[in-house]
Amino acid sequence: MTSGIPKGKKKRTDEERREERKARDKKYQQSEKGKAKRKEHQQSEVVKARRKKYRSSEKGKAKSKEYRASKNFKAVQKKYSSSEKGKAKSKERYLGEKGHPALRLKILQHYSKHLSNSDIPCCRCCGLNSHNQFLAIDHAQGRYKMDSIPELTNLGYSSKKTGDPLLRWIIKNNFPKGFQILCHSCNVAKRDDGHCPMENKPH
Repeated sequence: MTSGIPKGKKKRTDEERREERKARDKKYQQSEKGKAKRKEHQQSEVVKARRKKYRSSEKGKAKSKEYRASKNFKAVQKKYSSSEKGKAKSKERYLGEKGHPALRLKILQHYSKHLSNSDIPCCRCCGLNSHNQFLAIDHAQGRYKMDSIPELTNLGYSSKKTGDPLLRWIIKNNFPKGFQILCHSCNVAKRDDGHCPMENKPH
């Protein structure tokens, strides 16, 4: 009785079959067809939902935190940030609808409208509205004093929040009370004298 193995061929072991299968799978994954199939799979709703569920789990959060603290992540992030694609992406994110200037303008417009009844961003104190870059988002009761206001701390406010994180926090929490728009001159006067010299004067 013949074994079914061609003459001159050696019978392969299970280990050899596994290695051959791995090599075949790897070759397919690196092919254009394999890459397209993998991309299609990764973008499917089922995979997205599964990925989202895992990331929001305790295990997923811990894994993500561990990876972000690793040297490998920092190296990859630094390499990407310094690449042309990374720089372009960063610029797009900064100047886009969700970027820093757009967020800042949105906040200037909101508080100017509600506190100064102005459709144009303006200083609540002196009324200056000619140059947005000369306007500042002011902590009305003082940046550090606001750490003791429960209505704000319950929403996650912290005096440590500055720049982009603060802007995103304000918008996320629907523009909470405690902030106002001042020009830099009035802001400095308030800091040094405790009040703005133009306060309560007709504009």
